[in-house]
Amino acid sequence: FGRWGLVSLGFILFYRRQIRDAWPELRGCRTYLILMGCSGFVLFNFLFYESGHRTTALNIGILQGSIPIFVLIGVFCVYRTRITWLQVIGVLIGFLGVFTVATGAFPSEVLQLSFNLGDLMMTAACLVWAGFTIGLRNKPPVPSVILFAMFCVIAALISAPFAIYEFIFNGATVPTPRGWLVLLYIAVCASTFGQLFYLRSVDLMGPSRAGM
Repeated sequence: FGRWGLVSLGFILFYRRQIRDAWPELRGCRTYLILMGCSGFVLFNFLFYESGHRTTALNIGILQGSIPIFVLIGVFCVYRTRITWLQVIGVLIGFLGVFTVATGAFPSEVLQLSFNLGDLMMTAACLVWAGFTIGLRNKPPVPSVILFAMFCVIAALISAPFAIYEFIFNGATVPTPRGWLVLLYIAVCASTFGQLFYLRSVDLMGPSRAGM
């Protein structure tokens, strides 16, 4: 909630005129905006964070390597996009890279893995992100920055009740000064710039290559 709340506040302050101008195009896409904002920005993060409490970083790192595979299969099933051998080789090399980094270049570490609920949640998170990436292909004809702003506002609104629940029932506390700095970094760098670059890359080269 903190990351999307901060980003939404920034966009409302600096892009409200552009959002208002784009609203005629967005009005008929409200279902799309809600589904995309809820899936890519809320559900994916929820599953990712919850899996981190239940499984190891090693398992999460390896499972993340499945996202390009899910994207390739998804665009083929939905759009009948041809899968080239070069893409298959690229996915395999990418997965090998993730596997190598996650295991510290010691494949024997895999023998120590034990799969649990956290792994299933991380797999679900990968499927959700793949679906979000594929869904970007049908985005309305508005600038990516405006589309991203709408996703952020929706994500902040949907996340708010969960944040309130955490404070009331799960003992969540207000961040420390260091925590606010971390949150600011996540909001500006990982959320704003990272997501905008990702949205734009899907525009330029399609979901298959962007997913990779």
